Amino acid sequence: MSLNEDVNFLADKVGLWREYTDSISGKIVPAKKPVQKEMLKILGLPAENEKQASKSIQKCLEREWLRVVPPVAVVKEGDGAEIPLILPMTNRPKVVTWVLVQENLVSRTDTVLSERLRQAEQQTIGETTYQKFFIRLPSDVPQGYHKLTFLINGETVQTGGDMRLIVTPHACYKAPEIQNGGKVWGVPLQLYALQSKNNWGIGDFTDLGAFAKIAEDEGYPDVAKAMLMVAEVEKLHSDILSELFEKAKSKKLYKMASPANWKCSKCG
Repeated sequence: MSLNEDVNFLADKVGLWREYTDSISGKIVPAKKPVQKEMLKILGLPAENEKQASKSIQKCLEREWLRVVPPVAVVKEGDGAEIPLILPMTNRPKVVTWVLVQENLVSRTDTVLSERLRQAEQQTIGETTYQKFFIRLPSDVPQGYHKLTFLINGETVQTGGDMRLIVTPHACYKAPEIQNGGKVWGVPLQLYALQSKNNWGIGDFTDLGAFAKIAEDEGYPDVAKAMLMVAEVEKLHSDILSELFEKAKSKKLYKMASPANWKCSKCG
């Protein structure tokens, strides 16, 4: 491959877009190669010349193929997830078990015979050939950040056998007015840019409350209501973090007032 092709290959592997749509003209604009190279360098994959690019490609392949599963997978709710599973051909599994711990701590598990896994491409790293399989998860996994762990022939994988499964909605929330073709307006307010004499240069929930009062006085009660709702959530966050801080400071973070049973999230 040429150097530009190597850069494109690396960009695709790490998720750098080759082109983008200009928001003013609407035209497709190719990404500039110097920008791509600089981004790859920041990500630890320099590609200023063919020698560097070749080493970075090898490093990228090793990073991908020496993990059993990827660090994270993002799927849309209801679509189901097909997770790539990479295993050395010298130790082909008989069964693969997955354990899913959902965000609400509900656990699910299933065991699949390896012969039922969909096979994909192979890759040789050094003297070992690896086979990529795909294992499908149920489509009813709810939205959230879940932990997914794989066991090969009933044994826990020491390195790279667990991952984060993120299930997202199919689209961002749209107010009913917008869905019906109408228009709404709001206040683009960055909390951390909301400064006042009462804080240290970074907004907090008390400033949100003050801003809500201003919005209400200006005749925008809906905006005021939204600000107060956010302020209520921020106050809850503050209470939780304050409690954790006090427990950590007094060395009581992992101590209970009464006897309690602790369960390991990995081995149960």
